[in-house]
Amino acid sequence: MMDVKRDIPAEGSGDDLEAQARAWIVRLRSGAATELDLLRLAEWRAASPAAEVAFERARRLWAELGSALATDAEARVVPLRRPRMTRRAALIGGGAMAAGVAGLAYLGARPVDGGREHETLLATAKGEQRTVALGTGVTADLNTATRARLWTAETGQGLELLRGEVLLTIAQDAPPSRFVARVGSAVAMAEAAQFVLRRDGSDASILCLQGQVLVEQAGSRLTLGPRTLLRLGEGVAELVRSSEAAEAVAWRSRQLVYEDRALGEVIEELNRYRPGRIVLRDGGLASRRVSGVVHLDRIDGALTNFARSLDARLTKLPGGIVILG
Repeated sequence: MMDVKRDIPAEGSGDDLEAQARAWIVRLRSGAATELDLLRLAEWRAASPAAEVAFERARRLWAELGSALATDAEARVVPLRRPRMTRRAALIGGGAMAAGVAGLAYLGARPVDGGREHETLLATAKGEQRTVALGTGVTADLNTATRARLWTAETGQGLELLRGEVLLTIAQDAPPSRFVARVGSAVAMAEAAQFVLRRDGSDASILCLQGQVLVEQAGSRLTLGPRTLLRLGEGVAELVRSSEAAEAVAWRSRQLVYEDRALGEVIEELNRYRPGRIVLRDGGLASRRVSGVVHLDRIDGALTNFARSLDARLTKLPGGIVILG
């Protein structure tokens, strides 16, 4: 609980009044304000015209931010066990695919009825990354704020990405049974390959880094080779050659690498890792093109550099909220 004497900055300069006003707004919005707090706030606002102006400015700023201040509560790894599943066919007509996929009995995100042994939910919190061994020769690197469902059955093993990002690595010495993955409307299968699944709401993608990934999407089948990216949206699929494979997995080294990207895109990406929320108040800044490297353990330092290089104001609020512009 906020303590007024501790959390409302002491009086002093005009900048201190701005900070006090923002702290009062956060206090009122917290749902924990008491009648005594309201009396103290009334006294503070009446103490000087400057205090009243600062409070109104902070109130308008908070109203402008609106839903941008929403935060997510992230789950941890929770084992899920169910006696059976709803019937969903995982067989794909033909039974076999060209280009080295003979012997494929199914390509789906679930085993057929009666074949599942158990299911596990894998999750990371905001800013957290972890590596999970899924079986002999198969590993999953989960990026920040990721949720994925892992199933294991007599017929094989698979993973469905619900949100976030995961790098799947299937080693050369992995057992011959193929690993199956689903993201959005696409189902992927690979042997001796490395590929990245990503899902942000209705947008999803599959990026092949090494080997080959066989994908079925909306009744079509295709093979992704190294540095090939499949983008998936609402009823749209786009296959492109990617020149940003190294940038796409820089997060494994706790870095975000970007070249000639809109600042708005970079800020949204940083919001995936940083507690609180970064808000671009100036819409004109969002389209500014930027290039560089951000160390994910020093994001606030990068925000300071952005403010300096773009001649923008940086305002910090309680709760990890930062306003740029």
